[in-house]
Amino acid sequence: MKPIALQSLRYTKLSLTLASTLILLFVSGIANSNDLTQCTEDLNESLSQQSEAIHQEYFAISQDGKGLDTNKHPRLLIPLSQESNGEAVLLYHGFTASPMEVEALGNELAARGYTVFMPLIRGFGSDFNVANRYNARDWKEGYAESVTLLGKCFKSIHVAGLSLGGGLTIDYLLSQTSQENRVQISSAVLIAPYTKPKQKLAGLLGAIMDVPKNGISFQALYKFTKNPDIALILRNSDGYTNKFPVTAGSAIADFGRNLRKQIGKLEEPIVTSPTLLIYSGADRTIRIKNMLSSVKSTFTDLQILELDKELQAPHQIVVDDPANASHLDSTISSIIEFIDSN
Repeated sequence: MKPIALQSLRYTKLSLTLASTLILLFVSGIANSNDLTQCTEDLNESLSQQSEAIHQEYFAISQDGKGLDTNKHPRLLIPLSQESNGEAVLLYHGFTASPMEVEALGNELAARGYTVFMPLIRGFGSDFNVANRYNARDWKEGYAESVTLLGKCFKSIHVAGLSLGGGLTIDYLLSQTSQENRVQISSAVLIAPYTKPKQKLAGLLGAIMDVPKNGISFQALYKFTKNPDIALILRNSDGYTNKFPVTAGSAIADFGRNLRKQIGKLEEPIVTSPTLLIYSGADRTIRIKNMLSSVKSTFTDLQILELDKELQAPHQIVVDDPANASHLDSTISSIIEFIDSN
């Protein structure tokens, strides 16, 4: 996408919401069509328009005049009509990442006949300055809009998310338990969902490194922590923001606190969608004990799969990376088998 002259833009975060609303209205005109192929093709066109709106939004607010990176845009994988099983999966990436992070899983799901929508969490897909302009409210609104978009073509959908994407999935499902006329969720897959960080690093590192720029290099983070989850980001840097965004880091911490507060008020689990929780016992990003407690307190129909700690699988267990070589195929197969069964 070519940058547009900055003075010609009058975009704000609200304008991106309005653009999404226009897309929803456009897609709703197709809702009554029985032709799923036509519906998904039109949905794909709508998402192209959404990518352009995101690009313009980012370009307008970026300090470096940088818009949406071309390899980080939202993606919709549509199987050939004769191979489609008529079902859809909403698949969300994690913090500082992009759809690349879940692409290996998305490709395999599409090969099995699922239509797969991999949105972009608002604020990511560009540089850290852009990421710092967005917060949990933007992320949650985007998630709800993505469900609504898919719901225009599919009566029920499967939802899945990695890390922050998993936390947003939990938050969304909690918000829908009392809603009428909601999109039917066939199943949920939580891949190392974020509820609480393993270490409180952002505040400490922010106090000693690069504070004026509000961003911390991942190289510096790795040098300080030797965290293999950060090493994976460095090996796959094209799919992540160029630095850790400090303000956005505070936003995800606030999101986690509010999510834990919500769950703490539950007297018993209330989300009834069949749910698979899958994570690495060697995860160095999330606090596993808190995550397990939160998920068990939320979901009534829950299966749990832990990758043995001896595998030393990273937090990002579905990324096509050497650190996942020994277990990526089996991990993806387990997820697809669960979704197939629901």
